[in-house]
Amino acid sequence: MSRNARAVSRRRGFTLIELLVVIAIIALLISILLPSLKNAREQAKLAKCRANVRAISQTFAMYFDQERFFPISFSDTNGDGNPEGWCTWSWGGWGGANRTYWKNYSGGVFYVPTEKRPLSTFIVGGPTAMTPESPGTDGTWGTPDDQTTPMELFECPSDFGSAQGANWDGNPDHQRGEMTAYDDVGTSYQLSWMWWYQTYKGGRPWQERFDLGQRIWNNMTLRDTSRFLILYEDPADRGFHDGPVRWEDRKPGTQLWGFHGKFSYHVGGFMDGHADYLNMDTRHETGTDYTTVDEWYRGWKGDMNLAYDCAYQPHLNSGLSPHRSRG
Repeated sequence: MSRNARAVSRRRGFTLIELLVVIAIIALLISILLPSLKNAREQAKLAKCRANVRAISQTFAMYFDQERFFPISFSDTNGDGNPEGWCTWSWGGWGGANRTYWKNYSGGVFYVPTEKRPLSTFIVGGPTAMTPESPGTDGTWGTPDDQTTPMELFECPSDFGSAQGANWDGNPDHQRGEMTAYDDVGTSYQLSWMWWYQTYKGGRPWQERFDLGQRIWNNMTLRDTSRFLILYEDPADRGFHDGPVRWEDRKPGTQLWGFHGKFSYHVGGFMDGHADYLNMDTRHETGTDYTTVDEWYRGWKGDMNLAYDCAYQPHLNSGLSPHRSRG
């Protein structure tokens, strides 16, 4: 090989410095692109979640139009016809993978199998279209031959951890990601429950309180349906939940990270059937773009003791949210 040929051959290669520069440029491009790709993936998950909530909200409205009753299930663990409990996941979803915990917790009052969740049975065509949940042949849950009916519509693709039961109590970081809400209680989305706390004062009987709750919800179908939240993602439920302990001992709620990476932003479904991703200041029942209570409610049968007066909430008159005069 001539000297000129050897020189050309040497010029075709890369020096170590040139190779390191190329690697550094590639690493820099990856570091720039990765967050964008991650954000794009999360936006796709958010779109799927909103579609889920929109479909559930519209089905919720169809259920009410047909049944003239909102899909709420009461637990009758004693079998005496008198409800012993109610929870924000008893309306839809499936029995969940954590059913053993809930069946043993507080007498099983919060365990609601799929076939007893009104909206779930409505979606599949009625209770007869669904095989009741049952454990495997050895009588224990968690085996491959469990009889369950998962309801994928109720699963948020970004569900990172449950804020209920054992996955919340005693955990300093709260919402640890060991079990999703969908696996824990059967749904990533919880039913808005503030209508229930408008009936809390005085320890009224269950039936009377839920009759009043139905009246409140019925009233809202004639008013602010585009602002009235009927369901939201699990972290929002915990945020609101930390607030209304009792009518007499009202305290503010708390704010949490949402499933989609923004603090206090959650997907919610509204009574008019639409869904939105918005900032829910869960320290208050009412915000600029949403309300979880009937802000106009004056009481039932003329008795203000049957429902609390929302005017006690300071933020309603602070400009943080619209407030209609109660006349």
